[in-house]
Amino acid sequence: MLDQMSLPAARQVHEAWVLPGGPGFEDWSLTADVRAFLASGRQDGQAKDDTTVVVTTPKAAIVKGVDGPDWAVVCVLLDVQVSIHTDARMGYGLCAAMQWSQDRWQVATGPEPAPALRLARLPTGR
Repeated sequence: MLDQMSLPAARQVHEAWVLPGGPGFEDWSLTADVRAFLASGRQDGQAKDDTTVVVTTPKAAIVKGVDGPDWAVVCVLLDVQVSIHTDARMGYGLCAAMQWSQDRWQVATGPEPAPALRLARLPTGR
């Protein structure tokens, strides 16, 4: 879904993965991340333009905690490579409370856990 950087694609993922009572689409961290990408990449509209390439590769995952056999907080770390006339690269992390429901893991009911590490602009010493 992040390869597409599309709000309609994010909505489809939200509908498929977030249980009723979980974070709403407008409040979901992935929605905010896609919106931030589109704004910072000067992409007009609901999705990245056709000349922008985004490649995401999973690099690590961790189970931060569990509460019984059907509830967990898990994180996935991705390597994200973006080409918008120039290449850029960043790290990305996402944590979500997950609940086993209907024979698969889905984003759990209730508020999202504390956010994964976010990138910050560091002083360059100039």
